Amino acid sequence: MIDLVVRSFIGVWGGRVLDFYLEYSLWINGILFLFFVLIVLGRRNYDIVLNSLVANLKSEHANRLKGKNRGQIQSALKKIDIPWQAGLKASAFPFVTPPGAFRPYVKSESTLQKIFTNEILVDKLIQTSE
Repeated sequence: MIDLVVRSFIGVWGGRVLDFYLEYSLWINGILFLFFVLIVLGRRNYDIVLNSLVANLKSEHANRLKGKNRGQIQSALKKIDIPWQAGLKASAFPFVTPPGAFRPYVKSESTLQKIFTNEILVDKLIQTSE
């Protein structure tokens, strides 16, 4: 009875989509679950890489960054070679997902340069130094 009422509301094409979903629901839900796990692990990896970059910057350039304000740190970061290789080696998981994004990015040096802007690094440096 409920099936008949639902199918009358969704029409012919909706019924075909519903039949397709019911037939392949295990595969569809499995793919969605794996994508969700990929996003969660990518966001965890984002934090690991960011913390690694900040820790490396602090250890190598502590004298240039300590006690500076936001503008001074930003100008200092433009002159510093950021250790992207340390970020790549921080974890073995090959994807990075920034907060608020639902797209995993393959972890590479160019991807890290796009994702971890100077503003993000400055915010994290200031946050960890307090």
